[in-house]
Amino acid sequence: MEASRSTALEILCLYASEDKQGFEQLSKHLHHINEINDIQNISPGKPVKPERSRLINQARLIIMLVSPDLLSSLREETSMALERAKSGKAALIPILYKTVALRSTDLAELQLLPRNGVAVTQREGDDRNQAWTEIAEEIQKIWQELAATAPSVVGEKAGTAASVHQNAPVQGQEQDPARPATVFISSAGDAGENREQLELMLRLRGLKLWHRDSEDLPFLGIWEKAAERAVSELADAYLLYLTPEALKKPQLWLPEARAALQRHENAPEFPIVVILQGVSRKRAQNALAKVSLGKLNDFVWEELQSQAVDQKLQQLARRILREAFLQRRVRAGENHEIWIGLRTFVSGEDSPRLDLSVDARGLFLRDERSDVRRVPSLAEWQNLIVPALQDIKGLLAGVGPGSGESLKVPIKAVYSLAYLFGFIFQGMRLQVRDEARQQYWDSEGPPSDSIPLTCDESSREGDPHTAIVAISISNDVRKGIETYLHQAEDKINYSRFIHYSMAEEVDHTRAVKDGSHALAIARQIGRDLRRLRSQGIVHIHLFSSLPVGLAVLIGQQLNASVFGPVSLYEYSSGNYCYTCTLNQKE
Repeated sequence: MEASRSTALEILCLYASEDKQGFEQLSKHLHHINEINDIQNISPGKPVKPERSRLINQARLIIMLVSPDLLSSLREETSMALERAKSGKAALIPILYKTVALRSTDLAELQLLPRNGVAVTQREGDDRNQAWTEIAEEIQKIWQELAATAPSVVGEKAGTAASVHQNAPVQGQEQDPARPATVFISSAGDAGENREQLELMLRLRGLKLWHRDSEDLPFLGIWEKAAERAVSELADAYLLYLTPEALKKPQLWLPEARAALQRHENAPEFPIVVILQGVSRKRAQNALAKVSLGKLNDFVWEELQSQAVDQKLQQLARRILREAFLQRRVRAGENHEIWIGLRTFVSGEDSPRLDLSVDARGLFLRDERSDVRRVPSLAEWQNLIVPALQDIKGLLAGVGPGSGESLKVPIKAVYSLAYLFGFIFQGMRLQVRDEARQQYWDSEGPPSDSIPLTCDESSREGDPHTAIVAISISNDVRKGIETYLHQAEDKINYSRFIHYSMAEEVDHTRAVKDGSHALAIARQIGRDLRRLRSQGIVHIHLFSSLPVGLAVLIGQQLNASVFGPVSLYEYSSGNYCYTCTLNQKE
């Protein structure tokens, strides 16, 4: 494309001549933008270097195709574009076009597209086309934000000024309702195990965590700029870990900390949390004074030793949960239903909004990027998962939902966590999501004595106080139980075996018809288990295959004041394994 004269919104693509094909492919995906200046297309007779400098200096949006060729042939122009972006005079969108090592270069601080860090040319076919599509969408967002503030963007150049302004953020409008309460964390490498443990506790309490290098930060082309915006506009709390290394390298956190203080001045309810680890208050005060951030001393919550006890971290996590959730409600407006997601798989909850999202992948997956499962240890259940859900329940008991209101609960989680959630959230009205029918099942409804499940019971010689309960709705679990009982090192000594199932002619993939049917099933099982308790059964071992939302409803039926321990088993890697016990007495 011919380089154009100065306009209200100049867009420039900066790339090496060897990457011409990439520019052409990108242009096809940006067909809605009629005028993109081309760094390689300088009019004959014009001096190349000055003309390129002019294009860079007048551009408000610079798209950069990053590759080894760009670094070798346009190093000066690349540095000029980077400085212009750092100074706030232009927006920068760097695209990793070809694989290149950037760690030791000026471009190491770039926030690259595609977000997953795989170069465009490393993809083939539809995968490459998808990459270009995602890149074009990010460019469109930033272009529209710039166009909305440009002095004049008219007619064919902006698609119409009205359409641009319609896409601009509305004052007071909730930003990204599907993003749960979010905490931005600044720290240095020596924060170590304390920070890792606290972050796990925060995720289990439903908080989303951002760091300077988080893939899903708002895209601004430079990590530091993106982090600064995340703190100043988007996050619901700011957490700063001050350690010896952090005090030596304030560049790791200074922009975000300044943004947090500025936001707190404008909105005093915005929470700032400062944790000291391995540094005294006096040392922190002196260091903060040197960078003109002495006000941060007012936000010191805790002084930790190099290895903090879990109880102190739990208390911190509980306080941060409360502050971030209250700020999330400010962002959303208090007159809305509360949504809490449960997640143990790679794919998250498909939900239009989330206030909290219990992210337990770190305990249930060996690798959070693949669905290779692990079973949390008993200590992890007792010391991490249970306290986290109890803290959420305690928080909501004080700040919502109101009388007659319900919690919406979208779930992508294993049965054991769903049972536990229902067990802990007894007494609260829940609406749990059924993925098969894309509907929500209510935990409250008119009384009913219906018996939707077939129940078969058998007895044998064994512990008269112990029973196995098997629920076969999605699949028949009996063969798996038989295998487990034969192979398990810790044998279950039981005297009663109770098996629940649907009628044989029912389509088991959609066996639960609707919310009323689900609630009737949960109530039937609850009644029967209470009957077992009255007959002297103290300990129940529960195996199941059912819609995960139904596990939540059944969990609510297991009243702690009525039942003894209920041991849960999960089917994983072709076998059942013990996971945890509800109502376990100390």
